[in-house]
Amino acid sequence: MPDFSFSKEAEVRVVYGGTRYKIDTNEISFGQTFQEKSYEVKTLHNQSSFEGSVINQANPAEFSLNTPLLQEDTNKVLFDRLLDSATFDIYISTQSDDVWKLETCVIQDGNFEINKSRPLRLAISGEASKLSKFSDIIPGSDPAVTTTTYIVPTLTILTLGSDDVSNSVVGLSVELQNDI
Repeated sequence: MPDFSFSKEAEVRVVYGGTRYKIDTNEISFGQTFQEKSYEVKTLHNQSSFEGSVINQANPAEFSLNTPLLQEDTNKVLFDRLLDSATFDIYISTQSDDVWKLETCVIQDGNFEINKSRPLRLAISGEASKLSKFSDIIPGSDPAVTTTTYIVPTLTILTLGSDDVSNSVVGLSVELQNDI
């Protein structure tokens, strides 16, 4: 199966605990590879062998996305799944009306992008048990969201050793990895 990568053309929904969360993201990529077994094949017309193969196992699907962290619970579901390693499903709707489903997802690592002049962002990557086309209605109910409040971090004091380097730093990156 090919790898897919979308920037601004896809809608992403996370379904966890019967609730469907629309995730604000500017980029998502996902894909799945397969293992195959090769063997020699001879035909009646050609006694020299050629290589045949059979796909015998699907590897876990992989995904990554980048999203702003909001004060509301909308994107907090991803932050919480990064901390507790609970599974969830991701549905990706494209502009061509294709819907892809990543089943039983788990986040392996998250990278917090902290910048003085931009909203706090979380880049996550993880694995899913299966990637498939989806042709039904996405399950779950949408939470009532009335506002979108971005978190803009303030880097007032940043010390390195005993020196204050706050004026010299524009951004930081902090990574959290699950022990999966």
